[in-house]
Amino acid sequence: NGHLDDVDFNFEEFRTRINADLVGKIVNIASRCAKFINLHFNHQLSSIVFKQELLDEIRSAKQELINAYHDRQYAKAVRNIMAYADRVNQFIDQEKPWVLINDPEQCDKVQAICTLGLELFRLLINYLKPIRPVLAEKVESFLCIQPLNWSTTEHSIFGKSIGLFQPLMQRIQETDLDKLKATIV
Repeated sequence: NGHLDDVDFNFEEFRTRINADLVGKIVNIASRCAKFINLHFNHQLSSIVFKQELLDEIRSAKQELINAYHDRQYAKAVRNIMAYADRVNQFIDQEKPWVLINDPEQCDKVQAICTLGLELFRLLINYLKPIRPVLAEKVESFLCIQPLNWSTTEHSIFGKSIGLFQPLMQRIQETDLDKLKATIV
């Protein structure tokens, strides 16, 4: 935050946040959606905007997040981004592309659902870039896009091709924490 406070760093909480929030919520969106785009649609994203209201909702978060970063309210920014990630995951769960893909007549819908999922993932990573720049660079490469910045939230990836999805982050294991602790002591 914007105040001088003592920090009580908890290694286990750090691991849980990385594993649950960054890997389990955010990166999982890309993993779930890219699988279908890569396997069934030859890496080609749909040009159809599915659920415009959800896209508008998450795109409109930009100023709120800029303000939070500017005011050094990083925890607030991250909480809001994670709430948006929850909305994206709920959307994917409700639409069930893994079920729809079995019906040849639903293939266009699956492509549109997964494209929107990846577009929303791109926005979330854009919002996280000030605190996770290396992750953002990996996403830029995977999505075959120009570097993310605040003005790129107005762009989209609809109708474009993406690269083959590769894991963007790994879960932090207990042994990783032990190594980190050893470097501090």
